Amino acid sequence: MALKIIITALFFTAEFVFAFFFCRAGWPQSTKKGFYFKMAASTVFLLFGILCGRLAGIETYRNLIICGLALGWAGDVFMTADPFLKNKSKAAKAAAGILGGLAFLAGHICYIAAFWLLLLPGSRGLVYVYIAAVAALMCVVIIIKQALKIRLGKITPAVALYAVMLLSMLVFAWLLAFTGGRAALFGAVTAQGALMFVVSDFTLALKLFAGKRFDTLTVRAVYIYTYFFAQMLIAGSLALI
Repeated sequence: MALKIIITALFFTAEFVFAFFFCRAGWPQSTKKGFYFKMAASTVFLLFGILCGRLAGIETYRNLIICGLALGWAGDVFMTADPFLKNKSKAAKAAAGILGGLAFLAGHICYIAAFWLLLLPGSRGLVYVYIAAVAALMCVVIIIKQALKIRLGKITPAVALYAVMLLSMLVFAWLLAFTGGRAALFGAVTAQGALMFVVSDFTLALKLFAGKRFDTLTVRAVYIYTYFFAQMLIAGSLALI
């Protein structure tokens, strides 16, 4: 047990260190050094998930979570490739962004499938709770969008789809924590990881779409740290199931 705690602490420390250097190396402009630090941080959560997966008692859950982590790693490659695309066409830059978004979307789907797998079977009522919760959260997102006067234009459908998947992951994780019949620590870690993922993407959306007032180093630190530790918590859930 003591060895497991030490190894976990080392992984979380490494995650923090690489995320710290990425946060500063890629500010205010993306840099190759920032790319390397981010990929180092991404590799940490992927390796941590693979290691924790060796302790997982449910093979399908393990495979889905590790697949989601790997897709997150791939998404980080595409979304942080700007320094290598400076002399490339706009089409190439757009393709990298699209591939990154699709990778993260697929990763969320893997997480949703993993969380749903563990929910108590035959609980048809949970479907209605899920629909109501996601609908309510989407209403909150729309209210915030209108309050901040955010205009998304042609990408509105894509952003809406991503938001639904992200919020679905959150709702399924919290349903799992409260009704999945699993260990309390597992539920708490999973739910917290999903929540941090939402905080990260919401903060990043403010930076991208809500104007320069949110394009600050503080906002950058929030979405970077919450993202990496969300992935670490979801990866760590494998050792607790």
